[in-house]
Amino acid sequence: MDGGICGDDEECIINHINKIIDKCNIIIITGGTSLGRRDKTTDAVSRIGSILFSGVAIKPGRTVALFNIKNKPVISVSGLPVAALISSLVFVNMYIKKISNFDIYDKINGILDENIHNKIGFTTFQICRAYTVNNRIHIKPLRTTGSGILSSIIYGNSIVMVPDYKEGIEAGNIINAYKIGDIEWD
Repeated sequence: MDGGICGDDEECIINHINKIIDKCNIIIITGGTSLGRRDKTTDAVSRIGSILFSGVAIKPGRTVALFNIKNKPVISVSGLPVAALISSLVFVNMYIKKISNFDIYDKINGILDENIHNKIGFTTFQICRAYTVNNRIHIKPLRTTGSGILSSIIYGNSIVMVPDYKEGIEAGNIINAYKIGDIEWD
């Protein structure tokens, strides 16, 4: 269900949520999640529900927030494409998996072509391009930066997660990835 579009206007956000909350199992709001003065989502949603958390140690997507309205999850994610994708991968998939025991993302494993770096204390999600050579999957990190870079979503077909306790993953390792697109087989 499409709940519509609002600008950074608290009353508009509240009205849109109130119109659809009884018809939904989960609401996902994109945009308006940063700490900037003009972003009104967190203030608006907090007025009609309780905030469970705001901000997490993931890159990209750290501005995600989770609210409870009428015992339903309302997830607010960044309006930046990569950050929104990662927040959805982590939090929306987790919710769907919990209520239905169904994982919306397939997992693949393959050989990592290049190192992936990480800052200790953050869980990093790296968009990659999975491809095959001699029927073996290879996973190549894309060299795009920033959570607003749309090209990484266009060219990427997999996402690798680097846990918060690792400084990274070295090339040559067999790793797991979430499949987010088709893989071309040779």
